[in-house]
Amino acid sequence: MVFDDNNLDTELWSSVRTVIVDGLSSDSVTASVVASYSGKVNTKPVVVIEPIDESFINNKFGSSHGRSDLVVNVDIFCNTNTYDLDVVSNSVKKSVKADSLSGVSFKSMTSSYDFQSVNDVPFHNKHFSFSYVYE
Repeated sequence: MVFDDNNLDTELWSSVRTVIVDGLSSDSVTASVVASYSGKVNTKPVVVIEPIDESFINNKFGSSHGRSDLVVNVDIFCNTNTYDLDVVSNSVKKSVKADSLSGVSFKSMTSSYDFQSVNDVPFHNKHFSFSYVYE
């Protein structure tokens, strides 16, 4: 996919979603991939791809556009057990890191884990921040 300066955030969001869905499918992992979490108790893990965070630097250095640093935040919610969370998390991490999106460069990844109990229902959460550069 060729990214357009004007639609960079939505195009990257869509591309990352496709990579995650394809990765889950090829790993035979069942999870819902959505743009926002409803907060409902689900029987399968939920992968939430948040809106893209973008910072722009207007130093063109010979190109037609500046540099954009983009962060794709992905949260995985699971109320069954940590094994299911780990299976989905590993598939998401593997597929995003392995796929090279043409037009943007994968820069880094950070992750964290959280646990909450809501109305006596355990919720396990894995958060990823995937950083990209568009120049």
